[in-house]
Amino acid sequence: MSNILYADIETAPLLEKVNQMHTFKLEDVKYGNTKDPEKRQAIADDAERKFWAEKTDKAQLNPDTSEICAIGYVIAGNIDLHGFDGESEKNMLEAFWRMAFPDEDHNTIIFSKIAGWNFNKFDLKFLYKRSIYNGIKLPNHVMRNGRPNDRFVDLMDVHQFHEYKSFLSLDKACIANSIDVRESTGADNIGGKDFYKYLRGSDEDKELARGYLEDDMRQTHAIGTRLHNTVGF
Repeated sequence: MSNILYADIETAPLLEKVNQMHTFKLEDVKYGNTKDPEKRQAIADDAERKFWAEKTDKAQLNPDTSEICAIGYVIAGNIDLHGFDGESEKNMLEAFWRMAFPDEDHNTIIFSKIAGWNFNKFDLKFLYKRSIYNGIKLPNHVMRNGRPNDRFVDLMDVHQFHEYKSFLSLDKACIANSIDVRESTGADNIGGKDFYKYLRGSDEDKELARGYLEDDMRQTHAIGTRLHNTVGF
């Protein structure tokens, strides 16, 4: 198991990109039978607030409108986190590809597999597209015949019998497998969409974010070990 790299990314919205790619249209606001100008203005203001809140929340799921703000790894059983000491997205991306593909000829392999939960559909897509946006030359073997390199393992797909569009959260998968490895007090209150707010908040908030990602990596490693020992990948 020591030559499997477990990885997980966290993302943060790029508000400038969100604003550039979306337009709030006042003519789409529904006023019902309201005629009073002040009440109509309040309805419009509320509609605009909800519009941008929704676009910002969804931005984190799209590499076109968000960036990678942190990356967690488990290497030989040890957790290694990045993004907490001011590393730029570009530096984190370059470091990931150096670990995944140490040379362009693919002759040197440090890790036989790079694995994560929902990895190929989310994390790898982000790593790929955010590298393009950062002007990073991608290794030659990231994709093969239009599909991710076989060394990338999506643990959710393995767990779900590769059923089309079968989604299960990491938390629920751990519950189903009776895996309880979360250790960080207070981190349970952080959701993935709020991670960046804690990461960029006070020192106390940053420690909660650290605990949240550490717990994610414990879960990823534990369920990856379970799958490797039972199904194999």
